[in-house]
Amino acid sequence: DIAEGDDLWEPGTLAYVGGSQSREAYRDWMMWVSENNPGPQRVVVVTGPELISNSVNTDLAVADVQALRPDFEVVATVRTDYSVPSANERVLPVLQANPDPTLIVSNYSDMTRGAVQAVRQAGRDGTLRIEESGGSAWAFEAIRNGLIDSARTFTPHTEMYLGVQALAQAWAGEDVPRYLALTSDLVTADN
Repeated sequence: DIAEGDDLWEPGTLAYVGGSQSREAYRDWMMWVSENNPGPQRVVVVTGPELISNSVNTDLAVADVQALRPDFEVVATVRTDYSVPSANERVLPVLQANPDPTLIVSNYSDMTRGAVQAVRQAGRDGTLRIEESGGSAWAFEAIRNGLIDSARTFTPHTEMYLGVQALAQAWAGEDVPRYLALTSDLVTADN
């Protein structure tokens, strides 16, 4: 879950295609979120089940930020099943119990969508920032409409394309790197 670079490759496989959901990618993204939200922050982190890679890497990235910024206070970590309804059902009571969060950080667009609904239901529109990872079509529209502040993209099409390309290179007798890194873009209202 927390390996980086070539260490993501496993013996017996051709190559590891990924990295946009790795330890390094989540750390870089969370550091950007921290820099984009200076000053004391009361943060609600919305993530998936505790033992999956994206949750593990999100938790580690939050800890990395907190080691540098003690004023980046997590008031709640909300564990969901990555669905819109689950995020909505679990974020709403957190907002009701904590009237002063300043930031929601979500590691997947469907959960972000549920969190936005919870913000509306709690009457908190416009009172906190929402930064997310996933970058779905919904997230891009939510940025345009001012519902969320940013989205870091996942690139499933590119992931599959590079995987098929690596297989074609191997079948042609060409060397294939053990690690084929994906990149993510950060989408904001400015871009």
